[in-house]
Amino acid sequence: MTLTPVPDYDPEFVQRVVELGREGLSRAEIAVRLSVGLRQFAVWAARHPEFDHALDLAETEALAWWRRLPREAVMKDNVFHPAVWAKAMALWTRTPVQRGPSDAKVARPRRQVIFEIPDNGRPLRKIPRPAGS
Repeated sequence: MTLTPVPDYDPEFVQRVVELGREGLSRAEIAVRLSVGLRQFAVWAARHPEFDHALDLAETEALAWWRRLPREAVMKDNVFHPAVWAKAMALWTRTPVQRGPSDAKVARPRRQVIFEIPDNGRPLRKIPRPAGS
């Protein structure tokens, strides 16, 4: 396999990235279409704010495209399809709502669980459960 050289940044990539996002393509799929790697995307995004904005908009467009598919399938040909609706709702409830960058992590506090365990007939004592289990 022969590797092609990395293309130089082209301002026309901004529009192309958004168009591909509207087709439902992920960031990785867009990178493949432009013949670059994700690392190069990060470099271009850092150097060109308009490209960074286009990537963000493309991710939003792709998410909207994928969210629209089940909704349209449920009412295909103006007929309600309950099996499709049930599967779409099951998927919808499992998928977290994205309200920010896809790589953002929200720190959630861990609950400490305390068990009461008898110890050879002695009075009960509280033993904290390890955080990772």
